[in-house]
Amino acid sequence: METGQRLRGGVVTPLDTNRYLEPNVEAHRRKWNVAPSWSAAAQGDDRLWATLHGVDPGMEAAAWLERATGDCTIPDTVCVIGAGLGYVVDAVVERSKSRVLVLETEPALLPWFFARRDWRPFIEGGRLAVLAGPGFEGSQIAWRLFGDGEADPLVLAHPILGRSQPDVTRLAAQVIGRARLGARGNEEARRKFAGPYLVNTLLNVPTIARAASVDVLENRYRGMPVVVAAAGPSLNRNIEELRPYRERVALLAVDTALKPLLAAGMPPDFVVALDPSDANARHLTGVAVPDSTSLVAEPSIAASSFAAFADRIFIFRVAEHAPWPWLRKMGIDCGMLRAWGSVVTSTFDLALRMGGDPVVFIGTDLAYTGGQPYARGTTYEEDWRATAGPDRPIEWVWQQTASHRGVPAEGIGGQSLVSAKGLVVFRDWLVEDSKRPGRPRLVNATGAGILFGGAFEQLSLPDTLAEVSGPRSPISEPRAPVAGLVPAGSAPAVDVHLLDVLLHRLEPPAARVSEHVQPYLLKPRKQRIAATRVLRAQRTTDYERWNEPANLDPRWENGPARASRLVPPGSRVLDVGAGLEALGKYLPDGCTYTPSDLAARSERTLVADLNRGVLPPGNFDVVAAIATLEFVYDVSALLGAVHQRAGLAILTYCARTTDDLDKRLEKGFVNDFTRDELVLLCLKKGWQVVGAERLVVGPGFDQWLFALRRSE
Repeated sequence: METGQRLRGGVVTPLDTNRYLEPNVEAHRRKWNVAPSWSAAAQGDDRLWATLHGVDPGMEAAAWLERATGDCTIPDTVCVIGAGLGYVVDAVVERSKSRVLVLETEPALLPWFFARRDWRPFIEGGRLAVLAGPGFEGSQIAWRLFGDGEADPLVLAHPILGRSQPDVTRLAAQVIGRARLGARGNEEARRKFAGPYLVNTLLNVPTIARAASVDVLENRYRGMPVVVAAAGPSLNRNIEELRPYRERVALLAVDTALKPLLAAGMPPDFVVALDPSDANARHLTGVAVPDSTSLVAEPSIAASSFAAFADRIFIFRVAEHAPWPWLRKMGIDCGMLRAWGSVVTSTFDLALRMGGDPVVFIGTDLAYTGGQPYARGTTYEEDWRATAGPDRPIEWVWQQTASHRGVPAEGIGGQSLVSAKGLVVFRDWLVEDSKRPGRPRLVNATGAGILFGGAFEQLSLPDTLAEVSGPRSPISEPRAPVAGLVPAGSAPAVDVHLLDVLLHRLEPPAARVSEHVQPYLLKPRKQRIAATRVLRAQRTTDYERWNEPANLDPRWENGPARASRLVPPGSRVLDVGAGLEALGKYLPDGCTYTPSDLAARSERTLVADLNRGVLPPGNFDVVAAIATLEFVYDVSALLGAVHQRAGLAILTYCARTTDDLDKRLEKGFVNDFTRDELVLLCLKKGWQVVGAERLVVGPGFDQWLFALRRSE
């Protein structure tokens, strides 16, 4: 019976379940890590009978959708509060490519929703997620259906359930609001970290190729106690509580906790690192790490973070971001760990993959216990002392941090604590995840903070580990093999060449000594700054400067020499802004070289002004732009034009590192991209950044060398 189904206080009149129910639920669990629940239906009396669907529910749903959208296109995200048997979801997915979030206020309806039709293609494609009231557990994943969170979703609220269950309907609306904010936050983080993520990963390719995948750690400590150490204020106390049991457990530490553990003579078995920022690299640099400690890292962390761990490195990824599609073509891949805003979540996922049971948390306050942001002895200790100075105690610094970031939160004992918005979000993720079927025993032995709820037990370390006897005995020695992940074989020729370049770094040559002086630089600095401002206003090229050969310095050959390594043998190469045409001297065997510049430097030069949108005709394998982009107004248009001409682009750029733009104006630069802004622009124009190397650290800029491969 698919028409006229009626709801009575959480009970649906009989509908034969069919072959769709179990596969749909299993697909939903796999995709969204949410187990739909329908066990919380409340019983009502006869007055709660109400019709959910009419005689023709398909037509009814289509009319509902049409009324809601009018003449407008269905938005990319549609939220349905009270989907019933899902006919309105049918209407959405059949008329659009929108993503649909179902918030079912009446959980008793979910078996019927999943049994009516095969939803698996939409679930597995990431277009459909279902959350069950009254608590909507798993709502932390809802943001994934909202894109960048900028556009308003279409919200369809079933009128009957809205009237009969107003409280849970309002809660569903709040879930939608939080999910949209989460999507915005995720997009902001993506924009902030996309550049460092990509560039750092490429810089670390030699390390990645020699490391082992996190997959080899699967079930390493199956059925054995695994302790996850975070760097909350309670860690120092927890370390001493753990000491008598250290040899009986596997100890995993977040990167922030490494220094306190080492200082206490309790080195972890594994330390997990995720953050690509240079600031976060401080936790892993300048430390003496024993051979018993290995690093489990997302490869976008700063290159300096790997040095202390030699060959004891395991790698993981958290998503499919660039450059992983390219790396996989090279034969380089690794397993995934989940991440939700904090390295604690990835460390927890590692403990699960290792088969730990129980998994015990220490130092996971997720709150400012005693007014203190972190454990003593972390890298932040140096910052606290520097900020405090001779006249203020460190406690004053903690107080300032808490006052700027703090929000009230309930502690494990019911008391009011100070936490932070991000820490509360991480707590919620851990609690929600703890409820998933098949989880091992989970214990919070921190003894303070806000981590409670879900399946978490609150026990001390002695009570948790007292029954554990004998030293832990891992299934095999946790060492990373030095053997690389790159098989011989089938990658495209250009990619193999680039990979070989990345794996064999070239030491920078000694700086050339030259007495050459450019006439341009003899002009007073203020005059050069003023002249560049005029050029920028008029968007014209400095012909006077570049038509004078003496303004081309022989010392500039370092850039072309380094760039030439990225050119595969036998390539047709166009060099725009060729200057002294030095690139032609360094190209590998079999290459044909076509230089282009504002003025003819030789008989082979093609004269063209990039600021007039002129690019020499013809198709090439490689287009090079060395020390050129800084003098181009419409870099986006140039990247797009080159994308039509060649499969590989090699460029250098002096990326802005200061807000003092006069340092760029005095050099005649007409644009001011940071490194990450330029990388995002390249991605937007259809390029994959497959090589990145910093050539020069200058006053107010860093000069970077990039290799760009055209996306297929």
